[in-house]
Amino acid sequence: MRNFLLCLLLLALSLPASASIEQLFQAGILPGTQQYFYCDNAALLANPLVASMLADEKKPEAESLRQLPPFLVALSGLLEKGAAENFPAVKRSQLSIDWAGPLADPTMAQKNLKYLLVLELERPLPAEELGAFLGRESEANKLGLECVFDTELDYLRISDSKNTNNPELGIAFFEDSKLLMLAQPSLLQNVIARVQGRLPAAALPEKLLQAKAKISADKQFYMLLLPDDNFLAAIHEHAPDVPAAQVMEEMGLMCFSLQAEEKLNLQLSMEFSNENNAAVGKSMILDGFIMGMTRMYLMQQLGAQLPMLQTMESSLQGKQAMFSCALEPEDLKQIGPLFQQIGKNMAERLGR
Repeated sequence: MRNFLLCLLLLALSLPASASIEQLFQAGILPGTQQYFYCDNAALLANPLVASMLADEKKPEAESLRQLPPFLVALSGLLEKGAAENFPAVKRSQLSIDWAGPLADPTMAQKNLKYLLVLELERPLPAEELGAFLGRESEANKLGLECVFDTELDYLRISDSKNTNNPELGIAFFEDSKLLMLAQPSLLQNVIARVQGRLPAAALPEKLLQAKAKISADKQFYMLLLPDDNFLAAIHEHAPDVPAAQVMEEMGLMCFSLQAEEKLNLQLSMEFSNENNAAVGKSMILDGFIMGMTRMYLMQQLGAQLPMLQTMESSLQGKQAMFSCALEPEDLKQIGPLFQQIGKNMAERLGR
């Protein structure tokens, strides 16, 4: 009996342990990524200023939504009706993007864009429940979506039966459906295989990892961008004579972060190849383009001296050029419609 129990113990130790939510979240990185987003959704929603801003936000116009790929229309319905459908809230999320395909051929941006979105939920969202909702949204909006669940890999494959040229979406379910990963099916299948095989997860490039480690825990949202040769080639092709674009070629890393307290504190930092380029970048991009153009645009559009304009400032720290700004409730009230218009324009561009 003792030998039998010992064999059972050795067998248990030899089997791969299931990955925790934290391990899965950290594993949700797209290989070759140049851009990375992190959001502490729960902390942001708990902030009164952010909560009031979202409550005042107008719903996207139906015409704008129709410009989007069908699966994005259905997912926008999920965001809009989530509370009514009793869907779980998102605790935190991350998104990694590989821009190589779209930069090489902008006409095929939708098909060639590679991304991996990871959502950790407050509680489970079963695949059959999500699939049923997407089916209802498809029927109500005449989207022509087909949802097929792969029981072996535990993921939902969503395609457009009306237009096979539209990209497909895959949604994988982990940890009893408490963690979701969204990506193109081929990419998602690779991620699932690596998780199931306990293979090493893809990691952020070393420079992005170093930048991520320096971000303080009180930043509820941040974005990291690491321009590579594809970015430089795109700059050469599309803006060869623009001085600011030429300065961007000397930028090694960009970081944008948000800290929500009584105000929304924004910070943008750009790391350059040397201190001289950082000074030029501060002058041309931060002072001239961001601060100068923002002031002029807001004055023209709103005709008001917003509090945020008094907090905008730039600085230099060695090879880093930095910009910061704080938004108060009055700022958000005034510029909210402008953000909505920007969102509408982005939806229209995505639909092209």
